[in-house]
Amino acid sequence: MKIWRPSAILHRWAITHHSRREGTKTGPTPIISFTFDDCPRSAFQTGGEILIRHGVQGTFYIALGIMGTRTVVGEMFAPIDVERAISAGHELGSHTYDHCNARAVSTETYRDSLIRNEDALENISSGAKFQTFSYPFGSVTSGAKTIVGHRYSSARSTITGINGRSFDLNLLRSHRLYSCRHSPAQIERIIDRCCDVGGWLIFYTHDVAPEPSRFGCSPDDFERAVSYACKSGAMVAPIIRAIEAISNKA
Repeated sequence: MKIWRPSAILHRWAITHHSRREGTKTGPTPIISFTFDDCPRSAFQTGGEILIRHGVQGTFYIALGIMGTRTVVGEMFAPIDVERAISAGHELGSHTYDHCNARAVSTETYRDSLIRNEDALENISSGAKFQTFSYPFGSVTSGAKTIVGHRYSSARSTITGINGRSFDLNLLRSHRLYSCRHSPAQIERIIDRCCDVGGWLIFYTHDVAPEPSRFGCSPDDFERAVSYACKSGAMVAPIIRAIEAISNKA
């Protein structure tokens, strides 16, 4: 059982209540989004292809400063992966340029990293823009949340939950899609729960590989989750399209 220290409880309360941007979901149709953080090549090449085979797209949160490197989740993406993702209709979201931990850098440094990431994307694909964001490491501060809220239509957190009738667009809740954490049956029950309440469920993972990292998902588990979501009656869409659908219904 996780024990919350007073400082952690106070921080969570402050982040939850600071710089809220209310979103409202009025339609009964559930929504499911599949997202990737950091984006090793396996996320684009395996995860992205699985989504396309099922006729849907995902959201890839990229930090262009780590492009071409290798991390604990595998070989990072290359420019060609970005270009192919755009051609396939996937969404690209920002993850800062330097993969910044908001609690380890100043607010000014965080903002500069956002701007640098936007400029780097423009250099790879002219006209491409980030419209949504994901907090690296799931780390959020009041300053980072304020800056992000002014630049993007939404920001996805790693706070567990399904986004219901009312939610914070600057702190969207999500669920891990890690093979080491949840069985396929557990993931399907989470999807069922989203459909029962007519909510918006956002999954996130990193690598999609036969032997995934502890932050990733196997191709079989990912395929099963996508297949089940597509058959559930939910709208399966990238983050920005989900927001557009919710806004249109509202």
